[in-house]
Amino acid sequence: EREPKTTQEKNNLENWNKLFDGFKNSERTNDDVLVEQMESPRFESKANQLREETKSFQEQSEINALQLHQQYLLLQVRSGLLLIDQKMAFERVYYEKYLKYLTQKSGASQQLLFPKTLSLSPGDFGLALEIIDLIRSLGFAIEEFGQNTFVINGVPTGIQDEDEVLVFKELIEQYRVNENALKLDKSENLARSMAKRSSTKFVKTLSKLEVNHLINQLFECSLPSISPDGNSTMSIISLEKLSELIGQSKGF
Repeated sequence: EREPKTTQEKNNLENWNKLFDGFKNSERTNDDVLVEQMESPRFESKANQLREETKSFQEQSEINALQLHQQYLLLQVRSGLLLIDQKMAFERVYYEKYLKYLTQKSGASQQLLFPKTLSLSPGDFGLALEIIDLIRSLGFAIEEFGQNTFVINGVPTGIQDEDEVLVFKELIEQYRVNENALKLDKSENLARSMAKRSSTKFVKTLSKLEVNHLINQLFECSLPSISPDGNSTMSIISLEKLSELIGQSKGF
């Protein structure tokens, strides 16, 4: 058996192992799995078994996944089928990327050819000013430009093909929703807000390359099986469950 050599391979394999052990008991809740992963439990007792089940994903250059209704990814695993929520997966990937940008103040910016003027309500303008340094850490090049107005000179890489003004307004709107509903610090709120609005554009058909890239990125995350909101990004449908479903249809 080939041992993973790079740090990325090791992290990816470790997360696969945690995932499959986490789903071993289907009666546990999302919170049970989340707490278990956050506490970094030991998985040595089942390491060999889990590695055998997941090693095919580590060794092949192309993951043989099926996209379903532009919403889910299906992968064959030893115990049955792995079902991944496509939007939730993107949200987890983007959340960790943006949180890293905010922590390290390292968000890359794509300069706009023509700056965009952005007018906001007094309330949204004031809110944006409160978190302007964090917004810039994501990669926005933005400055005040008169009463309740900003000028956008650059945006985070990856969103330059979108309406920059709309992106910013949606970000502030989602931030306000989170602020009213959740008790989050500003960086956590902003990372969640940006990830949620970024993930919505990926409810679409993905190429094989995009599918592979998403799955690999997901399992490089610290908590691949849990969305930023605490929902499951994936689930395993066991062979026993599949047999039950087929059995229920007998006599049709």
